[in-house]
Amino acid sequence: YGVSLNVLNRAEKYFDKPKYIHLVRHPYCVIESFVKNRFHRIFTDKQVNPYRFAEDLWMLCENNFSHFFEEVDSSRVLNISFESLVQNPSQSMKGVANFMEIDFDTALLEPYEGKRNLGGLGDPDFFNHENIDACLADKWRNIKLPISLRSETIELAQKYGYDLQNDNSLGRLNGLGAEDIDKMSESELDKFLGLEN
Repeated sequence: YGVSLNVLNRAEKYFDKPKYIHLVRHPYCVIESFVKNRFHRIFTDKQVNPYRFAEDLWMLCENNFSHFFEEVDSSRVLNISFESLVQNPSQSMKGVANFMEIDFDTALLEPYEGKRNLGGLGDPDFFNHENIDACLADKWRNIKLPISLRSETIELAQKYGYDLQNDNSLGRLNGLGAEDIDKMSESELDKFLGLEN
C-alpha cells in the first residue's frame, strides 16, 4: 500500500492502533525484479523507461512510508530489511512474532512448505525456491543497472543503510524503453540484466 499515502492514512482511521511491518529491500534488487517481470505493464500502458519507472515507484513507496511512520508511534512500527530476514530468518521472525505479540512458530521459517502463501499476485519466483536463501542478501552486488540512480534515491537508500557502490550502473540504457524490453525474450532480458550465467 506504499503507493498511496491516503491508503496508509486510512489504516489509522479504520483500525485501533494498528501495527505496521515495513519490509524494505535494496533498490537494485527491487528495480531489477520489476523490470525482469515487466511489472510496468501493470501500472501503465504508456511507453516508459522501465528502469526509471521502477526507481520512481521504489522512491514513491519508501517516501510515503517514511512520511507516514513519522506520524505513527514508533512502538507500532517494525522496520525489517529483506537482507537481514534472509541472512538470519530465525532472529528476524522471532522479532516479528514478539512485535505482533504472538508465539513464535518454526513454520515461520518454512514459507515454501505446503500450500501456504499461494493467494494473490505474490512473488513470481515463489515456486523457484524451496527454502530461505541467505545468498539473496548479497544479490544486489551483482546487479548492474543500465541507468544511474537519482541522487534522491541514493540518499534514501543510504538512510536504510544500503551501499550503492558509487551507483553501480552500467549507463547503457541509451533510450531503451518499455517496448524494447517487452520485445526481448526471457534469455535476452537475463543477458541484458547481467543475470545469465
